[in-house]
Amino acid sequence: MGVWVPDDIVLKDNGGKLDAGAINLKRIPGFSTNKIPKSKKWDLFIQIKEDFEEKYLAKWPGKTDGLYPGKGEYEFLVTRQLYFLKIGHFNNLSGEYAHPNDKNKKFNFKLKVVHKPLMANYWHFEFQVDSDHGTVVKTKAEWQRLICANIRGHVQEKAIFEI
Repeated sequence: MGVWVPDDIVLKDNGGKLDAGAINLKRIPGFSTNKIPKSKKWDLFIQIKEDFEEKYLAKWPGKTDGLYPGKGEYEFLVTRQLYFLKIGHFNNLSGEYAHPNDKNKKFNFKLKVVHKPLMANYWHFEFQVDSDHGTVVKTKAEWQRLICANIRGHVQEKAIFEI
């Protein structure tokens, strides 16, 4: 899975691993991965222009053809920084998190990598996180942040920078 990071964010820490700041905790639920092989690495530099995002970045409903952005509807952002994750390192990843008010009480979560094609990106996948407290869709509660911090640590450990 390919993931892009804006050029104004630190990509690697001093140890050469993915910097924690490159992964916003708020983005973990529904974490968007842009491409998987055999799509082209260059596709990760495509940026749909804002006026066309609703058309091309909408969920693909199936039973219709996908869309190719037309000339003038996208641009290439060659300054994006990239890292890659192997789906097998994350799909069905499970872990524990402590109750925020009682560190001795443990709960479980499970991460799935689910195919969520977009109108102009059939190869779009997202993280789906299920826990003993339900599906994580935001990071407002402490238990949600604990789970997402755990997942972020796995992303940092498993990120690679070359295919």
